[in-house]
Amino acid sequence: MTDPRYLLASDVRREIVEALASLPSEATADEPRSRADGLSAAELAEKVSLHVTTVRFHLDQLVGAGLLNTRSERSASAGRPRKYYALATPAHRSGGAGSEPYRLLAELLITTIMAGGDPNLPDVAGYQWGRRRAIVAGIQNEPPSTSPGAWLSKVGRLMDALIDWGYTGSVRTTNNGRTAQVVVEHCPIRDLTRQAPGILCGLHRGAMRGTLEAFGETGAEVSVNPTYAPGLCMAQLTTPAEFGARKGDT
Repeated sequence: MTDPRYLLASDVRREIVEALASLPSEATADEPRSRADGLSAAELAEKVSLHVTTVRFHLDQLVGAGLLNTRSERSASAGRPRKYYALATPAHRSGGAGSEPYRLLAELLITTIMAGGDPNLPDVAGYQWGRRRAIVAGIQNEPPSTSPGAWLSKVGRLMDALIDWGYTGSVRTTNNGRTAQVVVEHCPIRDLTRQAPGILCGLHRGAMRGTLEAFGETGAEVSVNPTYAPGLCMAQLTTPAEFGARKGDT
């Protein structure tokens, strides 16, 4: 079996895995194929903007390494069954309902960067992953917040996303409502943090930033403190909007 560290050093193979990881857990009007359904080589070729023959070569490598599963599906019309590719789902993976693709992305980043990949990749990949998942859910092109209530509503929706990724947490505000401090616990990929805490912090930071941007908060500042308390980390989210002063903070 080919070593995944070398497979995932390829930009094309990372894009293929990310495209499959970003499929919704259930089919939607915008994305008729779910994560379990997977995609055909032709569909993946369209997503990564490459010729289908090139994509098939990379798919064979990923299947051989155990990162993808395949299955055949007959169409309503006559002809050969079409092969579909989906993420492999090892039994040891656990967490929240939406944590499996997040874990896979984390593993992908760790192996890629340890093999000499770009150290800025976690932020970029996390951003793209978070933004794409929000868009697949039908969220995009929202106006930026103009009041503390509107901003905190979006922070609350980000909390819903965190729960879907497998986290739990709590929120408090400072800075006249402009800054939300999100204390995160029960990380679904906590067993990976010993390998590469910096990589995973970048992934968290990017995923939150990408999600907020899909909510219309393009200029939001996001930082992550992984040593906030034993077993806890804290994300600090600040909107660039200037709200009027108010009495006290939540």
